[in-house]
Amino acid sequence: METKNAASNFSDEKTPIKEQEMKLIWILSWSWPEAGLAITQEMHEYLQWEYNAVDDLDYPDYILYNKPLRGFGVTWIEQPELVEEDFVNSMKKLDNMWAEIIWIACNTLHWLLDKVEDQLDATVINMIHETCNSIWDKDNVLVLCSASTTKMGMYEKYLKDVLKKENVLTLSWENQDRIDEVIESAMGWNQWQAEIDMVNTVISSYKNEWPVDAVILGCTELPLAYSQKDCNLYVASSNNVLAKTLVEEAKK
Repeated sequence: METKNAASNFSDEKTPIKEQEMKLIWILSWSWPEAGLAITQEMHEYLQWEYNAVDDLDYPDYILYNKPLRGFGVTWIEQPELVEEDFVNSMKKLDNMWAEIIWIACNTLHWLLDKVEDQLDATVINMIHETCNSIWDKDNVLVLCSASTTKMGMYEKYLKDVLKKENVLTLSWENQDRIDEVIESAMGWNQWQAEIDMVNTVISSYKNEWPVDAVILGCTELPLAYSQKDCNLYVASSNNVLAKTLVEEAKK
């Protein structure tokens, strides 16, 4: 079957992708590309475990596009107007590069989806919505995410307004500082026991007073430092949920 070299065929006009069983996925990573790489690895593992993927054609076509953003700090949006300009331009660019599915390896940037989503032909997978939907049967949810995501209340809004969950716990600013420290450490490849202990300290501070059923890792860097094996509660990793969702969407 004839294949197209994406790197040499980019243009301003839409080009139909090659006929194949799975759709072409564009992975949009931001500033720190390791999160995008981690999610692609989870996608591979899911294909292997769930679909016994072995041969080349058992995997979808995907392209990782890393776009450093102006105005985006480690855990805080410092200049929203610059972030929005870069985000919208990047999403439109991908939509003109054969994309059938676009996913964004950053929870915080989903704040800008409504600025561009209705202008795209590609399907955009909403990481926040999919992660929340994965714990529809859990009543008491603790959300761990970056300071910007917490401030904008993106997880809290969907859990309460759409899934009608009454008991959604977000971070105090003291605990937010702790989680932001873990995020920054993970981005610097300090993914050791100290980071695990810090997250467990935060979770324990709520467990002692509140019956937590599930913990959401609502930042793409958190699952690099912390996972289900580190916790005796149900852990919903936004990375893991998105990887599974991508596979299922690509196979439709």
